[in-house]
Amino acid sequence: MKRDGADRHVGSARTLRRPELAPGPLRDLKDLVHQSYLAAGSPTLDQMAASIAEDESLSAAPSRDTIQRIITSSDVPPRQADVCALVTVLARWAGVPKEQSGQAAQRVAELWAEAKLQRPLGQPIRDLTNPLDLEVHRAIDGSGFDGEQLPLLPAYVERPHDVLLRGVVDDAVAGASRIVMLVGQSSTGKTRACWEAVQQLPDSWRVWHPIDPERPRAALAELPRVGPHTVIWLNEAQHYLLNPRDGAGEEIAAGLRELLRSRHRGPVLVLGTIWPEYRALLMTEPQPQERDPHAQTRELLAGQEIAVPARFDSAALRDLSVKAAVDPRLAIAQRRAEGGGITQYLAGAPELLDRYRTAPTGARALLDAAMDARRLGHVLSLPQSFLAAAAEAYVEDPEWDLLPEDWLEQAVAYCARPVRGARGALTRIRPRAGQAVQPQETGYRLADYLEQHGQRVRRALPVPAGFWSAALAFSGAASAARLGQAAHQRGLYHTGFLLQKRAAEAGDAGAVRGIAEMLIGRGQMEEATAWYEQAAAAGDAEALRWAVVYRGQGGRVDDALPWFERAAERGEAVALRWAANMLDLAGRVDDALGWFERATEAGDFDAPRWAANMLDREGRTHEALDWYERAARTGDKEAVRWAADIQIKQGKLDQAVAWHQQAAASGDARVLLRTAELLARAGKIDDALHWYERAHHAGERNAARKAADLLHGQKRIDEALAWYERVGSEDLGLSEAARMLQSEGRIREALAWYERAHHAGERNAARKAADLLHGQKRIDEALAWYERAADSGEHFALNEAGRMLEGEGRMEDAQIVFQRLLELQEKFSAAWSPPPAGGDALLHAARAETERASGNLDDALALFQRAADAGRTDALRQAAAHLANAGRLEEALVWFQRAADAGEIDALIEAALFLHWAGRVDDALAWYRRAAFVGDARALIAAGEVLAACGRSDEGERLTRYGWEPDGSISVKWSASAPTRSPST
Repeated sequence: MKRDGADRHVGSARTLRRPELAPGPLRDLKDLVHQSYLAAGSPTLDQMAASIAEDESLSAAPSRDTIQRIITSSDVPPRQADVCALVTVLARWAGVPKEQSGQAAQRVAELWAEAKLQRPLGQPIRDLTNPLDLEVHRAIDGSGFDGEQLPLLPAYVERPHDVLLRGVVDDAVAGASRIVMLVGQSSTGKTRACWEAVQQLPDSWRVWHPIDPERPRAALAELPRVGPHTVIWLNEAQHYLLNPRDGAGEEIAAGLRELLRSRHRGPVLVLGTIWPEYRALLMTEPQPQERDPHAQTRELLAGQEIAVPARFDSAALRDLSVKAAVDPRLAIAQRRAEGGGITQYLAGAPELLDRYRTAPTGARALLDAAMDARRLGHVLSLPQSFLAAAAEAYVEDPEWDLLPEDWLEQAVAYCARPVRGARGALTRIRPRAGQAVQPQETGYRLADYLEQHGQRVRRALPVPAGFWSAALAFSGAASAARLGQAAHQRGLYHTGFLLQKRAAEAGDAGAVRGIAEMLIGRGQMEEATAWYEQAAAAGDAEALRWAVVYRGQGGRVDDALPWFERAAERGEAVALRWAANMLDLAGRVDDALGWFERATEAGDFDAPRWAANMLDREGRTHEALDWYERAARTGDKEAVRWAADIQIKQGKLDQAVAWHQQAAASGDARVLLRTAELLARAGKIDDALHWYERAHHAGERNAARKAADLLHGQKRIDEALAWYERVGSEDLGLSEAARMLQSEGRIREALAWYERAHHAGERNAARKAADLLHGQKRIDEALAWYERAADSGEHFALNEAGRMLEGEGRMEDAQIVFQRLLELQEKFSAAWSPPPAGGDALLHAARAETERASGNLDDALALFQRAADAGRTDALRQAAAHLANAGRLEEALVWFQRAADAGEIDALIEAALFLHWAGRVDDALAWYRRAAFVGDARALIAAGEVLAACGRSDEGERLTRYGWEPDGSISVKWSASAPTRSPST
C-alpha cells in the first residue's frame, strides 16, 4: 500500500455513522476514530481490513466486521490493538506524518484504557438485595408470631397498576427506552411497585439512584453519563423536577427527554414516584404572559403516568387473604387497616398519627414545626438547630415554663422511636459512607405520612412569628429561597426578601431572580432591574432577558442591547431574538429585522417566524411571507400555519390550502383538521369533509366529531349519524348522535341511540335518556332509565329521579328513591375510605338549599353540617354566607371559622368581606391578615383597599408596598436595593 498519503482510498458505499454517546473517554475514543476515518476519505471496510492485513508492522489485523464495530458500535472495542492498528492506517491515509500518526495511536490506546476502566453508573441489578436502599418503606415488624424469621418486606399483592408497570418494563427489556411516573398519595405502595418491577430485568441492567451530594445536583452532574440498560430511579421525583427557582428541574427534564429519544444510549428505563399535589404543580400550564417554569417536565411526563390508588380493591383484598395465611404482617393489616388502606397500615401510618396526636408538648411542637417547614418548602433535611428554635414558637408560655431542661433531647428521642419496626415520626438522616455531609449540623427527616397529614390539617393554620425568626437564623440557602417565596405569598414581604437575600448571598442565582420578581409585583422596577442584572451577571440567562426587558420598558433600549450582545457571545443565540423583540416593542422595526437576521444566522430557528409575525402585524405582508418561507425551510410547522392565516385574511383561500398542504406533507397531522375547518367556514362542505376524512385517518380524535357537527348544522342528519358512529364510545359519539336526533325531534330514534350508547359503556347515556323522557312527561319510563344509570355507577341519578317524583307529587315513591340513594352511598363508603364527596353529601347540600329557599334556615344549617360531615366542607362556607346575608353575622363568623378549620381557606376572606360591609373595619382587617398568613395572596391587596377606603390611605399604601411583619404589624419602609453591575462585569 502507499504510505505517503498521496492516494486516499475513497469510495465507501455510504459513510459509517459515529455512535451517540454520553460524555466521557468512550465518546472521546469514538470521536477520534471517526475523525480519523473521515480524514482518510471514508474508505470502505474491505479497503481498511486489507490495508491493515498487509502491514506486518502492526500487531493486530481486525476483520471488516470488527472494524465496523470499532467505528459504529457504542461498546468499548474488546482489543486495544485492533483500535490502534485501525487509527494508524487511517492516519497514514490522511497524510499525517509518521510521528504524529504514532501519537494518535498512543492517544487511542490511552482512551481505550480509560474507557475500559470507567465504572458505569449505578449498581448491577443482581447486587440489589436491600430495597430500603432505594427508599422502599420498611413495613411493620409483625412480632409475636412464633418468633419466625420474616423477609424484609411482606409478601407482595399485585394490583392493576402493577400490570401496567410490567408492560413498561417489558418494553424496556425489548429495547425501547421508556419512562413511567407512579402518582399516588404517601404510603400507597408506589416505591414498592417499582422495586417489584425491576426484579423482572435481566442481570445486565443497572439501577442508578442519584442522591449525592443532593438529588438535583447529582442528577444534573451524571445524567450525561447514563448508558444503555440503566434504570434511573427517581423516587419522590418532586425533589428532582420541582425546582422552578434555579431551573435545575427543567434541566433534568430536558436531559431525560434527550436521553429517552437517543437510539444509541438506550434502552433506559426511568422510574419515578410523586404525590398528586406535586404532580399538579408540575403539570399545570401557566396563564398567558406568565413564565413557564415546567414546560420541559410537562412534555416529559405527558401520557407517562400510572395512578396508584390509595386503597385495595376487592380483587386485591381477596389475594391479600390468601397471602395473609403465610405472612403475619399481612394478617395484621387485613384485620386492622380501615377501608382497604393496607399499604398505609403496613408503613405504620395509623400508629404514626396516634403518636403525633398524643405527643408530649415538646415533641408535638417539634413535629408541628417540621410539618410547617416542609409544607412551606424546606428541603427534606431539617437541621436540628432550626427545629429547636422554631419549636419554641409552638409552645405557649405556661407550657414552656413547665418543660424540663432537656426537653429537646426528650422530644427528639420520642419522635425518632421506630413505629412497629418502621421509620419514626422524625428521624435523623444518617449519611452513608462516601456521601458529602456537613458534620457540624444534624439533619432530620419527617415521615412522609405525617408530612402529607400536615399539608392537609395545617393548611389553614397561621405560622407563628418565631418560625420565621428561626428560618432567618438557621435555614440553608436552598430552603431560605423557598421559605422566602412562601413568606412573600403570605404578605410578609420584608421577611420574604431577607430569606431570599440570604439564599442569594450564598450563590443561589434563582433566589436573586426571585427577589427581582417580588419587586416587580410591588412596582419597584428600578430596584428589580438591578437585581435581574445581578442574576444575569452570575449567568442566569432568563434573568438577563428580563433585566434588559425592563431596561427597554424604561426607555433605555440602547443601554440594554450590550447585555444581549454579551449573552450571544456566551452562546445564547436566543438573546439575539430577545433584542429584536425589544426593538420591535420600541417601534424600531427595521432595527429589529437586523437582529432577527443575526439570530437566524446564529441558528435560532424560531427567529424567522417571529420576524414574519412582526412584519405581518406592520402590514408588510409580502416581506412576512418571505420570512415565513424561510421558517418553513427549517421545519417550522407553526410558520406554515401563520402564512396560511395571512392568505386567509387576504381572501386567498386556495393559497392558504396550499400552505396547509405543505405542512401536511411535512408530517403535521394537526393542519389537516385546521384545513377542514377553514374550508367549512368558507362553505366548501364537501371539500371540508374530504380533509376531515384525512385528519381522521391520521389519528386526529376530534376530526370525526367536527365532521359530524358540520353535517348536523347542514341538516344532513343521516350522514352525520355515520360520522358520530366513527367518533366511538370512548369520546361519547353514540350519545352525541342521540342528542342530535333529540334536537331534531326524532325521539324514538334518539332513545335507540341512547340505548346503544349505554350498552357501549358511554357514561351518562342512561341519565340523558332519562332526562329526555322526563321532559316528555313519560315519568315511569324516565324512572326506569334513572335506575339503570344508578346501577351503572351514576348513583346521583337517583337524586334526579327523586326530585322528578317530588315534582309529580309522588312523595312516597320519591322517599323510596332517596332511601335507595342513601343505601348505595353507605355501601360505597364502606368499600372506600374516605367516602367520596358526592352522593349523600350532595344530597344533603341540595336539600339544605331547598330548606333555605323555603325560609327554614335553621333546618338548612343541620343539613349543611351533614353535608360537611360527608366530605363536602364547602357546605360550611355556604351556611356561613347564608347566615351573614340573614343578618346573623356573629353566628356566621363561627361557621366561617369552622370552614377554615376544615381547610376552606376562602372562608377567611369571605368573613372579612362581610365584616367590611358591616362597617367593622378592624375586625375585617384581622380576618384579612389571617387569610394572608395562611397563604391567600389576595388578602393583603384587599386589606390595603379597605384601609384606603376608610381614610387610612397612608397605612394602606405602606401595607401594599411593604407588607406585614410576622407579628401582624404593618412593616415600616425598607429597602431592597442591589449593587448594579455593568455588562462588562
